[in-house]
Amino acid sequence: MTIQNKAKLLRKYRNLSRVLTTNNNMDITFSGTQAYHVPGRINLPIGDFSDDDFITMSMGFCDHELGHENYTNSHWYHEAANRSPYLKGLLNALDDYHQERRLIADFRGTRLTLRKLVELCKEKGIFRVLPDEAPVPMYVQAWVLFKVRSYLEQPVSDIFNDTDKRVLSIFGPKFYTDIHSLLSTEVIDGLVSTEHCFNAAESIFQLLIDWIEDNKAEPDDSDSQSDSSDSDDSDSQDDSRDSDDSESQGDSSDSDDSDSQDDSSDPDDSDSQSDSSDSDDSDSQDDSSDPDDSDSQSDSSDSDDSDSQDDSSDSDDSDSQGDSSDSDDSDSQGDSSDSGDSGSSRTTSNTTDDKKLSNEEVEAIIQALDEYDDDFHDKLISSIEEMAEQHPIGQIIGLPIAKNENSLPLSSDRLIDDNLRGIISRIKNPLKRIFHDQNYVNNSLHNRGKSISSSRLASVVIGNTKVFDSQAIHRSPNAAIALLIDKSGSMDDSDMKMANSVAYSLSTALDGIHGVESLVAYYPLRDQDYVEHLAIVKSFEEKSSIQSFNIGSFGGTPTAEAIQSATSLLMTRGEPRKLLFVITDGDPNSVKDTELAIEEAQALGVKVFGIGIRQVVSGFKDTDFHVIDSTKELVNALTVGLKHAFK
Repeated sequence: MTIQNKAKLLRKYRNLSRVLTTNNNMDITFSGTQAYHVPGRINLPIGDFSDDDFITMSMGFCDHELGHENYTNSHWYHEAANRSPYLKGLLNALDDYHQERRLIADFRGTRLTLRKLVELCKEKGIFRVLPDEAPVPMYVQAWVLFKVRSYLEQPVSDIFNDTDKRVLSIFGPKFYTDIHSLLSTEVIDGLVSTEHCFNAAESIFQLLIDWIEDNKAEPDDSDSQSDSSDSDDSDSQDDSRDSDDSESQGDSSDSDDSDSQDDSSDPDDSDSQSDSSDSDDSDSQDDSSDPDDSDSQSDSSDSDDSDSQDDSSDSDDSDSQGDSSDSDDSDSQGDSSDSGDSGSSRTTSNTTDDKKLSNEEVEAIIQALDEYDDDFHDKLISSIEEMAEQHPIGQIIGLPIAKNENSLPLSSDRLIDDNLRGIISRIKNPLKRIFHDQNYVNNSLHNRGKSISSSRLASVVIGNTKVFDSQAIHRSPNAAIALLIDKSGSMDDSDMKMANSVAYSLSTALDGIHGVESLVAYYPLRDQDYVEHLAIVKSFEEKSSIQSFNIGSFGGTPTAEAIQSATSLLMTRGEPRKLLFVITDGDPNSVKDTELAIEEAQALGVKVFGIGIRQVVSGFKDTDFHVIDSTKELVNALTVGLKHAFK
């Protein structure tokens, strides 16, 4: 194996060990091509575990979802989703901050993992400055997301600063001031629960809705022009107008709801005046009118609903022209205007140039709110799955480790020998000798000492005084050993009794040797979802308990996956010697994969030993493999195997 391949392999197992030994309480499984989180479990796709980016993304995903599992109240997500998908998006951005802050406080190691995740998200474009064509509401959501993540001291302050400037430019100074107030430092510090996050998100959402309402353009009910009048349903012109509902010609007009002209009008049911007139919903006129059923006056007229004057008019429902106009529901033109219901009446505008939103712009914003689906979690999962797709199909990955120490059910029958003290003693003594034979002597020469090296005496005549021999003995053992026990359904009770007895005896003997640490694990453990795990019954630095070894048989024989998991656990150890014993009774699920897993382990310096219960097992052709028919034969098998390993 080349140095490059070995380095890649080393990264693979070290990265795998990071995932397997994560200190969260959720099971992490490896299967298929999808990443997902369900209560109590995170599944990662089978990807390239030698790719540091894939591991960084996967570990960040695991830690992030652990935070949601521990601290998020999903009730408020349902509340937000019932209101608006955009409100849910705002809640998610704030709750991500809330749960990650608490996660970092409880699990300090997650700070670095989450920071690396954010850095990688920037590289992959998941976190980025929004393009100019992005929908308007996206800027608010991005502003919220990057503001709170900057507060966590994550490396997104540059993106936030750019987004902050754009929010000011798009929404205006009043909105900018208000949103900073709604998400001030004090508010961020107070985001201690999902409910608090919901309340903050709701306030920001309402601020955006109010901004939209305040900046809508007025409806085109009428057009006004100088020295002419507008009606609710028609346009006015200086000399003539043709419309569906009215006809205006020369110096006269015929209209129920009014067109105004300079000289005369002739409506059916309105009041006319010589210089000006007001109809039910109409404008004033200058000189004269001759209606069929109206009162005429020389200089002025008063109608039921309007007052008209020579140079100006005030009307509840109409536009006036001349030098000035006041109207409740319309746009005015001329020298000045005041509108009671429009955004332009605010002393402080929400936009920098008082530009109103057209109907098309409003519809686009509303549509963006209703169809919002920009979810960080979905982007993260998609990125992990894309990276996994680049990994060759058919590769194996280790068994996930069962987090619950009591997850492995003990057998109701007695499946372990009661009197194993004699076996343990007989195993311990030869193991001690084998390991202590690994002590090495370092010889050195000094100017002083008790023992003279005869080979150096001749050099005294030429001035060499370093003729005294000194020996320094470096003590062994310093080894980490993992024991894997096959508990597949092919193991009957007598086989399991032998396997349990061998595992307990060997583990206890190793515990008695100073400098040796051992781990014992059974495979497979199948949970309620039929996911197979590696069940650890004794961790490194723990003492063996005979009750933990009374295990029954069940399941298949995923030996290759179990070897990969055990190898990854051994790679976390600092001991220079690493050994792996596999105790099994039958062929593995995949002989080829088992051979590959053993090859990878040995390439990393892990010595692999196979112990067959009453039969030879396939897949162990390149290992020291010994068949035993009884527990007593274990001593000889171990002695021969270990001597061969250390020679």
